[in-house]
Amino acid sequence: MQFIKMFLRPILVLLLLLSNISTIHSQQSNNLYKLGGLEEVVKPFVESRLKSTKNQKFNLQVTTQKSFTINVQSNDCKEGAYYLFGKVDGFQNATFFFKGDENGIKGKLLFYNDNEAYLISTNEQKEVFIEKVDIHSQVCIIENTFSGLEPQKENHRYRRDYNSRKEAIPELESFPGAPGVLYLDFDGENVSGGSWGTVNAEPAGLTNEEIEEVFYIVSEDYAPFNINVTTTRSVYDNANRNSRQMVIYNNTFPDNPGVAILNSFNDGSDNPCWVKMGGPVQSPVKAANVGSHEAGHTFGLRHDGNASAEYYPGHSFYRVIMGTVTNGYSQFSKGEYSGANNQENDLSILSGSTNGVGYREDDYGDDIANSTDLFIGNNGQVLETENFGIIGQTLDVDLFKMEVGSGTIDLDVRPANQYEYSQNLDLKVRLLDASGTEIANADADGFDASTLSETVTDGIYYLEVDGVGFGDVSGEGYSDYGSLGQYFISGQVPPKSLSVSDFDDETIQIYPNPTNGEINIKHHLIDANYEIMTLQGAMVGKGEFSRNHEKLDVSFFAKGVYLFNVKTNNQTHTSKIIIK
Repeated sequence: MQFIKMFLRPILVLLLLLSNISTIHSQQSNNLYKLGGLEEVVKPFVESRLKSTKNQKFNLQVTTQKSFTINVQSNDCKEGAYYLFGKVDGFQNATFFFKGDENGIKGKLLFYNDNEAYLISTNEQKEVFIEKVDIHSQVCIIENTFSGLEPQKENHRYRRDYNSRKEAIPELESFPGAPGVLYLDFDGENVSGGSWGTVNAEPAGLTNEEIEEVFYIVSEDYAPFNINVTTTRSVYDNANRNSRQMVIYNNTFPDNPGVAILNSFNDGSDNPCWVKMGGPVQSPVKAANVGSHEAGHTFGLRHDGNASAEYYPGHSFYRVIMGTVTNGYSQFSKGEYSGANNQENDLSILSGSTNGVGYREDDYGDDIANSTDLFIGNNGQVLETENFGIIGQTLDVDLFKMEVGSGTIDLDVRPANQYEYSQNLDLKVRLLDASGTEIANADADGFDASTLSETVTDGIYYLEVDGVGFGDVSGEGYSDYGSLGQYFISGQVPPKSLSVSDFDDETIQIYPNPTNGEINIKHHLIDANYEIMTLQGAMVGKGEFSRNHEKLDVSFFAKGVYLFNVKTNNQTHTSKIIIK
């Protein structure tokens, strides 16, 4: 009897293991369908290419009872390197592709009109599987984001002649040298070898003025991050393949206003996202909104909707970037509005380690001890060309110090409102006395400029700039979460009395400003020296003045804003210079 027990025990253990294996396989088969080993899967495509067979068609099994016929449009499969793109017979707007090497292939089978998707993957044993997944986890397709909203009227201003462009695309950059690059392509593009197959895209047909408007709005959406939005192709070509994305504005592809592959910004695939002009995308503001929306998907953002709509239509004048792409003031969101079906933290995803871009470095201090001097002319004039910044994070506050005389402080602080609906920042400003006590504030209760006017006596004061919300987030309002972006300060303050140690306007003049390579310094100084500093306090250049009129070559500095300090006999004159 003991012998029988000893004999049966390993058999029972083996049966138990087999039972578990069978269960695991059964669970896998509910979600995955095995196409076969890697060599087995790619062999027919390699052989077909070697034979140069035209009109290649292959049967693709996706479940035990379901298959599709793939009509191959592009086959670049060879030993150790595989790429294939095709359309699906019998289905409109359906594509199939895979690519990879001897270690495995990845790909997708996408039915855009039918909202169905299958994902192709390879495991460590080099077995290839296909799995049905939610199409919205793989690709964004803007479809009905305009339905139920304002009717689309033909606007003669935006009728396009797509082949008439003669002038060069303006070369624009929002943050030169940033690790992430978002390239806006307007002049047509021939794309092949990726998820979209071969697309010969016609130019967008936008004028240079309209291109600048699109660029400005998209740049403002991504202003808080280490992302250089650009229209210059060489900037994209020289960027890290794992930190760049192309947005193609065109008149050819896709059939709907926009499309993007999720998480493609950092996957090295160089799969572009697309915006098709015409139809509902007539104006630059809508073109910009679609571009920012599709680019957001490439960073990993998903749609913001509610119980009744995949794309949240917004409320009052407020929109969210990952919702509808119609007119309105748009911000990134974490689903605070009523009925939100997506509470993902857009800002955290965009700045997260996966994308490798992060937030921009804070440009100004947030308290009195770390405040920055406001640039004030001797006549008390405050120019926005010298006084500007970015509210880069939800809790960011910028403080500026002012030493003024008796009179009225009149300051206007505006967001990036160069174009209609271009600003993301709802700002509030406060005037503080030398101890930090508030003595006045201004809040436009929306996305307009805030104007501060207050009579003061001689002394030191501080201007605080902050991004704020409006109203009730569960009703017609929004929080300060996505109230981020650029601001500009201008106006007049009462000048303080001049002392013999102060420079006057005729002592030193710096021009041109902005500059693209050289600055002139006209001065009447003896034994003076200068320092060129970044806004973060790093010294990047220094020297001495030896004659009344001097030229400095600054072309080797990265584009951006710098502080130019001139010092002599315990006197200091500081100006901002902009290198573009």
